[in-house]
Amino acid sequence: MNKKFWLVIVIFTLSYFGVYAQENNKTKFDYSNITEMSFAVNPLRPYLSCEFVSVHGVSINKNHVIGLGGGIGGNCLDNEGVLCPLFLNYRYRFNVDQKLSPHINIALGTVLYDGGEGLYSSLIGGFSVGVFSFSGGFFFYAYEVGGSKVYPFGVNFRIGFDF
Repeated sequence: MNKKFWLVIVIFTLSYFGVYAQENNKTKFDYSNITEMSFAVNPLRPYLSCEFVSVHGVSINKNHVIGLGGGIGGNCLDNEGVLCPLFLNYRYRFNVDQKLSPHINIALGTVLYDGGEGLYSSLIGGFSVGVFSFSGGFFFYAYEVGGSKVYPFGVNFRIGFDF
């Protein structure tokens, strides 16, 4: 009886870990939405941008978020016009099962500007508390205004929702 008892325990233990491993190997895809308001400043020239950005995409196992984003904004200190970024966004969330979840965010794309276009990029880190998102990082744009090239860069701060 002792051998049968231990054999049953071993079989149940191995089957439990086998089932648990299979559950963890399943990839789960969900819809994701990131909607944020961004304030960007440049320390070297008068540049203060206010943007509204929204990213729609797919969340893979709640950690990886890949999506297409768009927004609208512009430099509040100059009359340079309206910027409309269109970009590919990747966000990685750490500790998604915790209430406070840090994340990193990378965006790369184009910025449409009064009939022209340019480069849009940002590297941001932050955290989410529930559905609220707080972030900060660096941005770099490149576009042309009235025949001269403009390269705004600096620091931006974002607040919004992360579903």
